[in-house]
Amino acid sequence: MRTIRSPEDIEFGAKALAAADPALAPAIGLVGDIPLRLSTPDFAGLASIIVSQQVSKASAAAIFARLTRLVDPLDAATMLAAGDETLREAGLSRPKQHTLRAIAHSVSDGELDLSALCTMPADEAVAAMTRIKGIGPWTAEIYLLFCAGHADIFPAGDLALQEAVRVALELEERPDVVVSTGALPGFFGVVLGKRLGAKTIWVDSLANVEELSLSGEKVGPHADLWLTQWEELAYPGGPRYAGTVLDGLDG
Repeated sequence: MRTIRSPEDIEFGAKALAAADPALAPAIGLVGDIPLRLSTPDFAGLASIIVSQQVSKASAAAIFARLTRLVDPLDAATMLAAGDETLREAGLSRPKQHTLRAIAHSVSDGELDLSALCTMPADEAVAAMTRIKGIGPWTAEIYLLFCAGHADIFPAGDLALQEAVRVALELEERPDVVVSTGALPGFFGVVLGKRLGAKTIWVDSLANVEELSLSGEKVGPHADLWLTQWEELAYPGGPRYAGTVLDGLDG
């Protein structure tokens, strides 16, 4: 599994995106050198993400500075030992206190291994994190991207990123639903639709009688609904069969 550990890794990924979808190349060129923003894959790294939610950058920095001073070292054991008054003094809201304590309990009990998330498949890592109350998909994706260094993860639900992709692709508005069938351009349409926060549907071409198309095999992680039009090509963990849903529209 490829990970992000250096500026060279970012450069490699940017070139791969531009090659996969030329529409992204102008935006990548406009941005220029992308800085490496990598935090530690541990409790402190995840805590910094929790602290930064729904507050300004300056407020997050001030709260995190107080937290690291009052809860030192900032790890699961020390967090569990900290009292409510200490966390209030740091400036943490009650929901954030509950979330950090829930994470600390999971880490201390061995239910969550934050360093192991670095090498887990992205979907499994997200599932492991979102089992903890207070951690949603966005938090998990940000941790995997900026702490664990996953190269194949994207917080598609982030409205700022959705708007950035809309501007980069010169779209009038963000699509709500993307439906595609067969061929590589359709695959990229589904991938970009997912990044824009749209619901994505892949219906593999009716022409693919004996096996799924190459794009149809690989589109699963990017499709909210993944369908084949041949019952014998459906399989657990793969595309579903729901009948011939696009008869006469393929081609």
